[in-house]
Amino acid sequence: MDNMDNNGKITNKKVEIFFEFLKLRDEAISIHNELLNQPEEIKKKLPLKMLSITQANIVYLLASFLDQGVEHLQIGEIAKMEGVNNSTLTQPVVQLAKMGIIRRFQKEDNLKNVYVELTDYGIGLYKEQQSIRHNYLKEIFCNHFTAEEMEQLKNNQADFINLLSRLKSKQ
Repeated sequence: MDNMDNNGKITNKKVEIFFEFLKLRDEAISIHNELLNQPEEIKKKLPLKMLSITQANIVYLLASFLDQGVEHLQIGEIAKMEGVNNSTLTQPVVQLAKMGIIRRFQKEDNLKNVYVELTDYGIGLYKEQQSIRHNYLKEIFCNHFTAEEMEQLKNNQADFINLLSRLKSKQ
């Protein structure tokens, strides 16, 4: 492997590059988070602003799986992904259900597990939230970058995703 010297040890150069990568990644995440911190006039328009962090995470998680064709998730699966106990999600899930954003149910063949899915209302709120955020970011990018710079950003992002996908496939 090219990350090892002739004795099978990781080279100092690769370690140095790795830590430079981590620093750049952290800086990119920080800048991205700053960009997502919209001005108050934008925040006021966000339909999910009334949710707690846990509730919003549940909605975003369900929406991301729905985009992949998974219509519902078991509460235990969500808890595992969020790194919390099932009981931690009970109150937020009940509140989201009362608001009509998600639906809780059990399957007839397995009454032990509770499943949740976004309702049409919840999907609509999520889509509206994403649309507001995307339009905000689109304005920032389109007003501050040339088409060539945006193409470069897109290509760099695609390359980055491809490299990470290769890494993921080796695990």
